This record gives sequence, C-alpha cells and structure tokens, in this order.
Amino acid sequence: MRERFSRKMLPLRTQCFRFIVEKDLAKVERMLERIKVDLKKTDWNKGYLTALNGMASALRSENDQCVLILKMSAENLNDLKKTFLKNSKDQLFTDFDRGFFSAWVDYLDFVENFNALKNSMKLEETEYAKESK
Repeated sequence: MRERFSRKMLPLRTQCFRFIVEKDLAKVERMLERIKVDLKKTDWNKGYLTALNGMASALRSENDQCVLILKMSAENLNDLKKTFLKNSKDQLFTDFDRGFFSAWVDYLDFVENFNALKNSMKLEETEYAKESK
C-alpha cells in the first residue's frame, strides 16, 4: 500500500496541483514552501516533494521537453499513470522513489478529475445557454 500525506497536508497538495494545472508559478512556489515546512522528513516525503519541485521546474522552464508531461494526451497520461502506480507500490524501489511516483499518480488523478469537472461545467453552460434562447 502506498504511503499518504497526513490529512493536514492534503489541502496544501491539492492547491499546489491546482496551481500547477493553472500554470501559476508564484502560487505553486508558495504552496511548496508551506508543504516543505509542514512535511515530516521521511524518505517517502522527500521523494514526493522532489516530484512536486520537478513539476514546478517544468513550469519555470522555457524548454518544451520539460513541460511535455503537462501537455500529454489523456490516453498517454493513463498509460503513464498505470506505470507510475505500479512503481509506487513496487518494493524494489526505495521509499524515496515510491514517494516520487506517488506524487505523479496523485497529480495525474487530480488532472483527470479537474478536467472532468471543467468539461462538466462547460456542458452545463452550453445547456443553460440553449435553455435561455
């Protein structure tokens, strides 16, 4: 079973993911500082934080290769998520590695849910516009 953030850390992580999706680097960096201060110093947590810092670095970068994962198709992301999920549970990886992969699984879960919510809201807006005519 994958280790998880404490309940206290979950809202911070969720906000960080939201700001990554919205490409708001200043807010991502503020969230990372808050997470860093409150996070217990375990190898799993260090791996998780390293992944979050990598996501922030991708936003900072002008190099399209660094942001590739942030632009991937849903099908490719699903395959990648399966691999990351498998790795996050694999005892052959270190706690640090499992934390790193867990962060990516959590981020990809967030992106899936965020996009589904966004699409649902667009559909509702379209339906409302049709009803208003």
